[in-house]
Amino acid sequence: MPVDGGYTLETFDMMEVLRAINAPLMIPMHFFGSSTLNRFLASARKHFPVEFSDTAVVTLSRATLPKSPKILVLPGH
Repeated sequence: MPVDGGYTLETFDMMEVLRAINAPLMIPMHFFGSSTLNRFLASARKHFPVEFSDTAVVTLSRATLPKSPKILVLPGH
């Protein structure tokens, strides 16, 4: 999900959308720097668990998706 808040939704509005969609896994993108990502994660942690991946490649299947929604941050930020 885009989290920069510039050309996309502000963080508050993005949290509303994410809670409504209720996707099992959310991966932040388009944050253009760690300060924007950290601001988003500070808000997101109030609603979802946040996990940091050790690798930039994640293989997913329906069977491996989390049972409840969480945010996965890939390296490279």
